[in-house]
Amino acid sequence: MPIRVGWFIQGHVILTETWGHLTKSEYLQGTAKSADMIYKADGEHPIHVIVDQTRMISQPNLQDLASGETANQRQGWILVAMQDNPFQKFQTSVTAQKFKFETRFVSNRDEAVRVIETTVPDTKGKFPNASTVDWLLEVDEQTDQT
Repeated sequence: MPIRVGWFIQGHVILTETWGHLTKSEYLQGTAKSADMIYKADGEHPIHVIVDQTRMISQPNLQDLASGETANQRQGWILVAMQDNPFQKFQTSVTAQKFKFETRFVSNRDEAVRVIETTVPDTKGKFPNASTVDWLLEVDEQTDQT
């Protein structure tokens, strides 16, 4: 499956990474994992999400997803790192607006980290190296431990 979801900073920032050709089913599974992590996170602070789509080749048409749902109260910023692809950016933007997500587009993971560290001071210095991280705490492994 060309999507992984895990904690970038435990209980504060989720990293979702996609690559290759992403199907609608895979997209929905990934967003469900992310939503579950936000719901189960300790504390009352917002949970921010970095979505790294820099290696994604194609994404499914998401326009027919159910509308009317809104972001979880604890949902913070969604920072989407992607290559300069106007169609993918448009589609992601429309989907984010439909679900009332606060979304910002960045060019890479490092820029997303800088944005969060600048706007959420208690995250500064807590990120692993954003460019070289192999993978993190995969949500399946994490939920099996709790």
